[in-house]
Amino acid sequence: MKTNKLSAVAALLLSTLASTLAGCALAGCALGAETGPETGADADADADDGSVDVAQTDEALAAGCATCTIVAPTSIRGIEGWASRRRVRELLGAPREIRPVDFANYVWDYGRTEVLFAGGNLNKVMRVTTTNPKLRTADGIGVGSTKRELRTKLPDVSCEPLPEQPPACRLWDPATHEAMEFRLTPDGIVKKVVLLAPEF
Repeated sequence: MKTNKLSAVAALLLSTLASTLAGCALAGCALGAETGPETGADADADADDGSVDVAQTDEALAAGCATCTIVAPTSIRGIEGWASRRRVRELLGAPREIRPVDFANYVWDYGRTEVLFAGGNLNKVMRVTTTNPKLRTADGIGVGSTKRELRTKLPDVSCEPLPEQPPACRLWDPATHEAMEFRLTPDGIVKKVVLLAPEF
């Protein structure tokens, strides 16, 4: 029964990634497409809306902020899967760097926190990754936590190894398909927290 559950979780995570890439391709996310990090279908909606335009660092944002939290498996710093660029800017301000990746996808880099967007006509959050130890769940789980602490404070988490996957504990909500990974060092310490957008 436990093996079947782990296989289902692995299949869902792979399906989420495949669906994301497929959806991106259908939306015109071919490499070299004219739409990009600052253009596309929602460019007007994401135009200057009075949010912070100065490049921010994750360390500066974490100082005394009210949204330095992880809600597993729903959000990191208030950012949920498929959130808009406008929403990310409202929460984090302007990134210190924008980097293109595969297809027309791109990353907003805040230092220890990075936000990956689906490009083309989507321009929505696909993944949020953080290595900032200041970001924690209400129970104190985050970078630096142990596998034992994860299992104690997040009882639905699965820490069993999966084929061809990095060591991690994974939390998945079957109702919403929201997923979060707590990637581990060989010693079982959380080194990175990754929010994955739900499949379409």
